[in-house]
Amino acid sequence: MRPVVLVPVLLAAALAGWFLLPHPEPRLGEPLVVDGKRITDEELHRWLVYGPCRARLEARKTWFLIDAERARIATRRARHDIEQREAQQPFGSADERTQALQAARTAALARLVERPP
Repeated sequence: MRPVVLVPVLLAAALAGWFLLPHPEPRLGEPLVVDGKRITDEELHRWLVYGPCRARLEARKTWFLIDAERARIATRRARHDIEQREAQQPFGSADERTQALQAARTAALARLVERPP
């Protein structure tokens, strides 16, 4: 194939590939414009990671992990309590069991969160 034909074909293929590529959607919503200057998502990410918000972000992540672990422990304890209660006296229906499980989970979560005097 002659180079004169090959170059436009390759150029057309490259342009088509560029337009077919998925372009990233902004994860932080609409573009932020301050004093007529657009603040990019990359600058916002950098500000969140290295700026004064970093400590609050780390604290929020830690509390999220703590709450998730409390919920997991409360669910495990509630299931154990319900299984023991069900061994002594079976529930009348699945709906009754679900309500008892939810109540036991709420009580277990309250016991985990309460602070000693």
